[in-house]
Amino acid sequence: MRRVERLVQVGVAALLLVAAGGPWAAPVELTIDAHRISVRQRGAATAPERSPGWLIDLGERAKDQPPAQTLQLQWPQAAEFTAPYTLEHSADLRQSRAATGGQLLALSAAPPQITGARSATQASISKALDAPTDIDVAASPEPPGPHSGAPAPRSLHFDLGAAMPLHRVDLQLPAGNWVLPLHVQARERADSPWEPLAGTVFYRLERGSEVSRSPALVVQRSARYLRLLPDERASLPPADSLRLLARAQLVSLVFAAQGQPPYGLMAGAAKASSGALPITTLVPDLERERLGQATLGAWSEVPEAVVQAQTRQRLAALRPWMLWTLLLGGVAALGWMVWRLLRADRV
Repeated sequence: MRRVERLVQVGVAALLLVAAGGPWAAPVELTIDAHRISVRQRGAATAPERSPGWLIDLGERAKDQPPAQTLQLQWPQAAEFTAPYTLEHSADLRQSRAATGGQLLALSAAPPQITGARSATQASISKALDAPTDIDVAASPEPPGPHSGAPAPRSLHFDLGAAMPLHRVDLQLPAGNWVLPLHVQARERADSPWEPLAGTVFYRLERGSEVSRSPALVVQRSARYLRLLPDERASLPPADSLRLLARAQLVSLVFAAQGQPPYGLMAGAAKASSGALPITTLVPDLERERLGQATLGAWSEVPEAVVQAQTRQRLAALRPWMLWTLLLGGVAALGWMVWRLLRADRV
């Protein structure tokens, strides 16, 4: 995602001045059109040449257009000045609110004569590399774990294969009339406790040739394992006739193809440092780029990496024993020193 700035020319008009001849008498005409703002006393040709301020019209904003966030003023290049300012904003030219203040600097004694202004709005531009993916999963046995405990009666367990950000979950029921109230639980690891996700009702009702189905359950969380706990009073179809349809936003991997394919994707290091770059660094003109698509081939293990991982596991298992050995050795050495001191005192 990147941000772009859109500049729009806006209208500028000098405010009324209390001149030597006194303030302007009513009526005063204010004219706003698509290109400029004009302020004049009715019957007078133009506004005064000098003004204590300016009225800037940002134009009418559409409902889907973000509000202006910055204001760029324009003045002649030859003008040099330093002048404090205050800024007020109004939606109807009747009531104004103080916005901010500051200092305009161009290092001269006289205030500037502003010749134009532009308002700037920011908008976020994003391009979805991949649409959410629907994953069809069959029920599977719940793997044993420290938090499994006694198996929940009639529970349905689904393994998505990897932890992924879920958008919605739908239970595909077999032919017939089914109404199935249940609670949905989720977790990312088999050794983690189950967490409640939502309570819902999945149904499938046949009315002649028409079939009504329950809407999908909208969720916003990452999970690999899902467990459905049906109400004990509800009839449950055979587990092998049920399918879980999960929609998830899978992670996209974007890389600049260099060198000779095939390319290798290295994975498995739990503490590997991230080498990811912003997408705009790899693809500067993302909106116009037509990206290719790569697919994963057969999975293979690198023998050296497997040996290294096994070595780390053995060292991790031996580390507590090594610490206890050092601790007991230190206690034994301290006891021997105390024994030598006591024996020296007796002699």
